[in-house]
Amino acid sequence: GMAGFSWLELACPAGSEPLVVAIFVTVYAVVNVAAGIVFGPGWFRGGDSFEVYAEVLARLSPLGRGADGRLAVRNPLAGLATMPQEPGIVGLLCLLLGSTAFDGISRWTAWTQLTGGLGTTQHIVVHTLGLITAVAIVSVLFVVAARTTVAARVRPGAVGSAGLPGAFVHSLVPIAIGYAVAHYFSFAMFQGQEGVLLASDPLARGWDLLGTNGARIDYGFLGSGVIAGIQIGAIVLGHVLGVVSAHDRAAELFRRRQLRRAQYPMMAAMVAFTAGGITLVTAQ
Repeated sequence: GMAGFSWLELACPAGSEPLVVAIFVTVYAVVNVAAGIVFGPGWFRGGDSFEVYAEVLARLSPLGRGADGRLAVRNPLAGLATMPQEPGIVGLLCLLLGSTAFDGISRWTAWTQLTGGLGTTQHIVVHTLGLITAVAIVSVLFVVAARTTVAARVRPGAVGSAGLPGAFVHSLVPIAIGYAVAHYFSFAMFQGQEGVLLASDPLARGWDLLGTNGARIDYGFLGSGVIAGIQIGAIVLGHVLGVVSAHDRAAELFRRRQLRRAQYPMMAAMVAFTAGGITLVTAQ
């Protein structure tokens, strides 16, 4: 689901066509409804990648249910730490980070110049390989960093079936959110205006329901400096929260005398993600 959506957005030239999107949504809905009938409600908790994605993001919410079931304010990192340690979530978050990174790369002038003259088939092949490569780099970097900490002795019973990558995968959630904000903030601010303009005349009948007839997208209401500041701030904040989350988990897994040494590989991976994210934003 999420992989197909990412491919449709980043590798398929016709991915934004209404008919293509409608076909994708229809097929996805039919497959998930059929799977839900066969496997029951449990399918949507683990088989529907968009459901899993929404649940993963919700772990970072400042609101949660207390022991009495009532809605209460909580430390977002405390909710994040309760995320299940499952192999599928590792793959999903690496896919999110890698696809967002490739989205940034595909906007580079050098990339557009390189791929601008490609035919449809060549475009699909090159962008598909680029997407796979970006996801693979993120996955290898994270998994190797997590597994390298095996050099330190883990507390018995502290790691689930997904191993150390699963134990640390929750630290990728704020990073993924930071990447998403950085890459899509300006798009949301400017194209969001287009949505309001279209809502004023949704059927192209000449209506002016919202009184915006003749209005145009205002590209000047946010300066480039403000946009850059928000983008870099989102990346840095996401990585700070990721490092804190990884540190807290390491404190649970390793003995105190091994704690500092055990964190070096994951810290190196976090620094690489931070540098890569800022590079992607500033190079556009």
